[in-house]
Amino acid sequence: TRNLAPEPRELFPFAPLAIHAGLSAALCVPIARGNEINGVLMFHAREVKDEDDRLFQIVSRVATQLGFALHQRQTEQELRRQETRVRRGNEELERAILERTSSLSEANELLQAEVTARTQVQDRLEQRVRQQAAAAEIGRRALQGIELSALLDQTVALVTQTLGVEFCKILELSPDKQTLLLRAGAGWKEGCVGVATVSAGAKSQAGYTLLSKTPIIVEDLKTETRFSGPPLLAHHNVASGLSVIIGHQDRPYGVLGAHTTALRAFTKDDIHFLEAVATMLFQVIEHDNDMKQIRRSASWLKRLIHTTQDAVISIDRRGCVVLFNAAAERVFGYKSGEIFGRKVNGLMAEPYASEHDGYIGRYVRTRE
Repeated sequence: TRNLAPEPRELFPFAPLAIHAGLSAALCVPIARGNEINGVLMFHAREVKDEDDRLFQIVSRVATQLGFALHQRQTEQELRRQETRVRRGNEELERAILERTSSLSEANELLQAEVTARTQVQDRLEQRVRQQAAAAEIGRRALQGIELSALLDQTVALVTQTLGVEFCKILELSPDKQTLLLRAGAGWKEGCVGVATVSAGAKSQAGYTLLSKTPIIVEDLKTETRFSGPPLLAHHNVASGLSVIIGHQDRPYGVLGAHTTALRAFTKDDIHFLEAVATMLFQVIEHDNDMKQIRRSASWLKRLIHTTQDAVISIDRRGCVVLFNAAAERVFGYKSGEIFGRKVNGLMAEPYASEHDGYIGRYVRTRE
């Protein structure tokens, strides 16, 4: 908002404090992960600023990263809670066994049934903990800023290990939305990754996943009636699989899938794990695309500055030159290396040269 004074207090509860501090304008950006709002990133200014699309983009990206970091923290907290539950479950199991060891055969049979049930619950909890730990690890590596292709390779390897499957794939939807390219994968024959494609139509599991806009589980590919197995799966004797969408349903990047050669019934926890990984991958891919666009824009601006016929000079808060383009070299007769770090008022005539530091000081104090 350009003016906090008339804004409703229910929308801007901190407006009175801001106005009292001499702040009149505000910029608010939601801190979000997907469709979930986790908070608000708020900036205040003493004066109204002109709308700046590039500033909005940068602030939005910062808010996205904050949302991603908050989600990472929540995942780690949930991991610790799950570990506590597993530990408590083990302690409860041990106590139950000690209390029932002296029981008669009937009680012992009941105890064995309880132990079996608890073991199954414990196995599921431990599997869920492993899955959340793997998701957190992928998020940690993403925050380290490693190259996208390396992150994709590490992700498919970690998914394969965590789910205990032979194959994992990341399929990228082609621009014409007709095919899906095997962008990264684990377990596939040499020469498949980066080359193999599957149909994005309803005849393949991946294509059916995109069209149905929901996770797809295949318990037995041979008896599957919704679609047929593409050559990529048939050539690797795939029997069962699970696939989820990477990206928004109306704007997908592709499909994340896990497959086995043995029959397997994937669980809801498996689906949630794969969806969590797909969400993180999409955020990283979007961030990578944004950074590429920023680098392209920066490169374009740099070329523009150095090729324009007008002298372009930029200074820091001290009034020292930090940018001096080729046209400025021609106009003032200095090479950029000679002028960098020197006061810009050395290029001015009097009385402007002696007054320039005062101008800068006043601007720093008053922004005028």
